[in-house]
Amino acid sequence: MIIEQYLSQKEGLEMFRPIYYRIGSVLVWMFLLGYTGCDMPSSGLSLSYTITISEASEQILDVEMVIENIDQSEMVLGLGTVDDFAHLRAFRVTDIEGREIVSKDDVRRIKVNINTLTELKKHLSNLQTETIKIHYQVQIGNEIHAQHGRQSFQTFGYACDKFAVMPGSGLLLTPSNNIKSARLKFQLPANWVVSIPWRQQGSWFVLENDEYLAGSLANVTLYMGELEQRTRKIGDTDVIVSLPKEWNEISKMEIQETAFEIFESVADAFGKSSQGKYIFQFLPKTSDGLFIASSNWSNSQGISILPPTPVKWLECTQNLIDRWVTFPQHRMTYQSPEDYWLIDGIPPFLAWKVCANLNLLGDYNYQDILVKRYKRSIAEYSAQNQISTFKPISQPARDVHELSQDRSVLLRRFRQAVAPIVISFLDDELGQSGRNFEELLKYEYAKGNIEDFESDLQKVFGENFRQSVTEYLRDIRKIAIKKQWIDLDDSIPKFRKDGLFSDQASIDTLQIFLTGNTYGFIEHCGCKANQNGGIARRAKLITEYKKRNPNLLLVDTGNFYSFGKKSYRMTDFVDREFELYMRLMDKLQYDVAAISFYELYYGEAFFQKHKNKVDFPIICANVLKDGKRIARPYVSLIAGDYKIGVLGIFEYPLERMSERKWHTFLDQTTDLEFQDPVETIRHFIPKLQEEHDLIFLIGSMRPSTIKDKIAKIEGIDVIISTNKDFYRLMRSEDRIIDIEYDLSGFYEDVMIFYDVNSLYSVDMIDLFIGSKGKIVGGKIAKTPLSDDVEEEINVRATIDKFYSEEVAALAEIPPLMGSDKRFDKASFVGAQKCATCHVSQTQQWKSTKHASAFNTLLDVKRQYHPECVACHVTGSGYASGYKMGDSKHPLIHVQCEMCHGPGSEHIVNPMQSPMIKTPTKELCVQCHDQEHSDFIFSEYYPRVQHTLTNAFSQANSQ
Repeated sequence: MIIEQYLSQKEGLEMFRPIYYRIGSVLVWMFLLGYTGCDMPSSGLSLSYTITISEASEQILDVEMVIENIDQSEMVLGLGTVDDFAHLRAFRVTDIEGREIVSKDDVRRIKVNINTLTELKKHLSNLQTETIKIHYQVQIGNEIHAQHGRQSFQTFGYACDKFAVMPGSGLLLTPSNNIKSARLKFQLPANWVVSIPWRQQGSWFVLENDEYLAGSLANVTLYMGELEQRTRKIGDTDVIVSLPKEWNEISKMEIQETAFEIFESVADAFGKSSQGKYIFQFLPKTSDGLFIASSNWSNSQGISILPPTPVKWLECTQNLIDRWVTFPQHRMTYQSPEDYWLIDGIPPFLAWKVCANLNLLGDYNYQDILVKRYKRSIAEYSAQNQISTFKPISQPARDVHELSQDRSVLLRRFRQAVAPIVISFLDDELGQSGRNFEELLKYEYAKGNIEDFESDLQKVFGENFRQSVTEYLRDIRKIAIKKQWIDLDDSIPKFRKDGLFSDQASIDTLQIFLTGNTYGFIEHCGCKANQNGGIARRAKLITEYKKRNPNLLLVDTGNFYSFGKKSYRMTDFVDREFELYMRLMDKLQYDVAAISFYELYYGEAFFQKHKNKVDFPIICANVLKDGKRIARPYVSLIAGDYKIGVLGIFEYPLERMSERKWHTFLDQTTDLEFQDPVETIRHFIPKLQEEHDLIFLIGSMRPSTIKDKIAKIEGIDVIISTNKDFYRLMRSEDRIIDIEYDLSGFYEDVMIFYDVNSLYSVDMIDLFIGSKGKIVGGKIAKTPLSDDVEEEINVRATIDKFYSEEVAALAEIPPLMGSDKRFDKASFVGAQKCATCHVSQTQQWKSTKHASAFNTLLDVKRQYHPECVACHVTGSGYASGYKMGDSKHPLIHVQCEMCHGPGSEHIVNPMQSPMIKTPTKELCVQCHDQEHSDFIFSEYYPRVQHTLTNAFSQANSQ
């Protein structure tokens, strides 16, 4: 039962928490150690930990551990997370008199989703003493998944001269034997304090007689530093707010008061505050801007990252609600698996309601996000856009009771999306008679054990109400029908108005060369054949089209600011590369560009820095800073006989991206005001109508907002948006179908176009204007920027000069293989050294394309592009590795050490310093990704794989 509840809890928080952050959770910890949630026996081990912050700048924590009351000859010790996240080192075991006890490592490689991680256990045997001492260190602070070639924006634990934080699962070694008690002591720098919810007894923080002690050890987040802690008694609970002392005083007061208000609101919803302590821990980011992973699942702690944003307040509130819903010490318990969906639904629903009531959400429309997920979950999902070519690839459940019958990932995500909307629907229905769902929460929490949810509905709200909602619980699709979220019109949008093309001679054509979602993309890498894209090819097309039509309008709908697919952070190289891209857009004489998501991703200051260097207008009417618009709201363009008013609009996005990317956007835009796009349009339309013949809206607007609101505003002729994500529900007989993307065409009297991606192609729009000056039709055609499109010679020369002169001077190459510990201490020696012993492997390597990989860069003039060079040389980014610009360097090409690690220690002592024997698929796909390679692992890997022969016998025979 307890494992089932933790499963439900774990799955229900996926919207905020990245999956490998959850590796450190109590759930995984309990599985690793075989914990079942049964009552602890009266006998067991006593654990004492002394934690020292001795090398904070080196991200190393020291632990002295004493284990007493040992009554078995063997013991297995392990951290509650993987060695990739918290690296265990300097491990030493002695008895009470200092005699060393031998330990044995048990290392397993475990597959978690697409990644392979390392699990480390310490085996002690032949124990002949009741007490042992263990000293070890934990290396923390590495970015999670850097070893898998991508950025997660988070680190598992962190230490600096101001504070340190670490989940217990990554710091406290725990035996698999029964545990009776545990205590912690800290040796900290002056002025540092500790923030943990355990009882303090002298210098020790004590945990004893705890039925769930093993989980509490793994779950606790150890937050230490120069902290300010404020306590308030709320009901029977001591509520504590821990903040960095150096944080702004006004901000600290606001955060503290908000945290207390959240606790009071949640406690009121359940009718009881529970007992003991609850700590709100607010953490800053690291000095590198990383988020710090911690144990959000502790029943006495809630973690949030400063500064607070709407999403972070939601996360903080949801963590708190778990105390009443999930954790054994305080929770109410649903006895029937058919009711487990409530465990997933109550926290996000109630968190949204509490934060909305406290006015913490600002522009963040969390309810719309929940509805979007729900709509996708109740429908059959199609790989096709149009209902006429619908191909279902999923079949959803209908009855809420079905949500817990399958443990598959797909159904867990479905339950997570559906559950809060079902509860919100019940709350809305109750609201019609002045009641609410919280009345039921109070009743059920007072009971403690809930045998049947629907029976409680009847007891609290009466049989009539239960019967009125039963049909919606048995068929959750009916909620969408009642809420009018389903479109009964299955027609495809048209590009011409019927009956208006009889007199062809009276129709004018206005042409728009359209780009959008280019992300500062300058050119393809040249790694594989027939790669499309590149601004030099785009420039050639623009030149040709403008020769044919001097009145051609050149428009970009947004997301043209640089965004690296491998690096989400702004580096000096990315900054310079984007400056080049903006210079080229200016050179191409764009008529107008709109602001979208990535224009704001690195903050308003970065946006202004590059906006002010170009002459082409960048527009946005509804984003303000300090009461002033960050860009001009509109421009007036002349095309032939028509004067066109173009208004820029940015609709605050519903997240559809990685969590950390979303959090980064929120952090960078906290100083901006996002005005309602619909009201902004209504404000500007009268003035635009007075001065223009046609009115265009460009930017990022959701199709649902366009069709429900914007297109109904009189006076708009054309809307062009970078966002086509629709999640449109259509009903066909007894089926509900999800159409993921909207289609271009007429809606009402407005012509709507969606630009999806201009990395590899461009769009040409033809607008047909009738005799009365109104648009009567149009079309959009995509032109691939393929090999048969020539490059504009001057743009090509500008790009080549940039990479060969400016970038080469930077000499910056990103490292690829930093995950393995060998990279911390060994250096690269080159394939010639390897060939001394590994003759046959070297000969086989020379027959592969890896042995001539650098030549590929020379052929396409990419030898100065850092992201290209990193995958065509060995040791990029390391002191002993390849140096930028040296085409004769001994480490050009993809040599042995690129896959097997640096070999300086191995060539000295092969047995003591083994290499990486079998590189993982994750290493291969760092370079052989979809953009750069037609890579199919099962086909390509055998081409470079070589069998291991006895290298020593080969060497001896020579």
